[in-house]
Amino acid sequence: MKVALVILHADPARGGAERYTADLAAALGKRGHDVTVLSSDERAVRKRWLGGAGVAVQSL
Repeated sequence: MKVALVILHADPARGGAERYTADLAAALGKRGHDVTVLSSDERAVRKRWLGGAGVAVQSL
């Protein structure tokens, strides 16, 4: 299944929603889903904070 998660800041070190999004993306990716995290945080794209198996990070 293709899944898109949208979050303003994608740095999981910020806590709260960012950490939840990172954990959810990783869990869905491990289960074989095609996950894309969309964020306005360009650093997330450069550093691949959320990147992992089956998880892509794209800037809005």
